[in-house]
Amino acid sequence: PQPQPTVPQPQSTITQPQSTVPEERATSHRAVDLGLSVRWAAYNVGANTPLETGDYFAWGETEPKNSYTQSNYSMSQFKDAAAAQWEGDWRIPTIAEWKELQEHCTWKWGQLDGVYGYKITSNRNGNSIFLPAAGYKEGYTISDRNQSGCYWLELVHPSDANYARSLYFDANKEVLIVNRLCFTGRCIRAVCP
Repeated sequence: PQPQPTVPQPQSTITQPQSTVPEERATSHRAVDLGLSVRWAAYNVGANTPLETGDYFAWGETEPKNSYTQSNYSMSQFKDAAAAQWEGDWRIPTIAEWKELQEHCTWKWGQLDGVYGYKITSNRNGNSIFLPAAGYKEGYTISDRNQSGCYWLELVHPSDANYARSLYFDANKEVLIVNRLCFTGRCIRAVCP
């Protein structure tokens, strides 16, 4: 039998994300003001709480599916899954918005109610969100759950349309913008004005 991967031990248990301002809503989904150029959703597209993974999407597709393969990938023109799934002004974040989140917030890896991920706290106003380490889905298999997270960005790779940009993070404190195959299932954390 193959050895099972070990789940990284958290640096510490982290506390629930907080907002010191009244809860803001953009239609029916909670938006958190981190003092940045956009507000960030409190949870992933397809989730109902910050601890839930939510749905996985192939890049540019607007519906989740059971299996993510090259042969069932149907994107011919980019469509924004956040905008399609949620009403209002929600959309997939840009590279600049993810970089702003990295540069102006403190990222703390840990465990919250049994879910590993990053608590991201604004250095500007102290409000925070939690990004679960949801892994990714290829074929029918979810890989790296509770070990890493990979969230789609709105940009396809400039020289290879088989790849799109995404934010990648893991327990080793790596937070990077990377290229991932478009047909694979990744989570989306939406933003709104």
